[in-house]
Amino acid sequence: MALLVVLNIGLLGAAVLVALRSGIIPSKGEHLVEVERSAFAYREEPTDIVLEATPANGETYVLYTNYACPYCAEVHAAFDAARADATSSLPQPNVVRLHFLDGNGGRFATQELVSAYMLHLWRENPTRFDSLEDELFEQQDDWVTLDETALLAWLNERTELGWTADDVAAERKELLDAQPSSPEDLTEVPSLYSDGKLHSGLVYALV
Repeated sequence: MALLVVLNIGLLGAAVLVALRSGIIPSKGEHLVEVERSAFAYREEPTDIVLEATPANGETYVLYTNYACPYCAEVHAAFDAARADATSSLPQPNVVRLHFLDGNGGRFATQELVSAYMLHLWRENPTRFDSLEDELFEQQDDWVTLDETALLAWLNERTELGWTADDVAAERKELLDAQPSSPEDLTEVPSLYSDGKLHSGLVYALV
């Protein structure tokens, strides 16, 4: 009987060790988060939207997102809430990459235009970008089915700018060109990566 108890304890200890090393249970106990191994390695890209500098520990979290995606809106709100909570230990994205979803109809019809507009805005005025990004996620139902002319008017009304499609054409091409360089294991947005890791469990928990 004693031998059986010792054997069970040994097996339990081995299981915990495997879980810790695999990332299913974090070693510091902050979160119960599943982490999938990934070939992802962070390299700066021209289309990166940098929310903050990489911290001293070198851990950069890259969030792939889309403004028309309702799940991305939920994750955006969760990260905003965590950022405002001084006690939160939720990992925060340092970098956002805009990823287009399949399909060119319905709520995704204008994703190229709105993404290009936002990338251009981030380069021109990061403060105004932050404000408009919140509105885009909070008011998705107001704009996701607009055609491009109406969407430009909707965006310009909020930024008090008069940009045309030509003004964001360069960013649109950049983003289209960037799509093939997305991680091979990127199957859906939102997805959060850091070096060697796909934080799918964390994202699932937030949505």
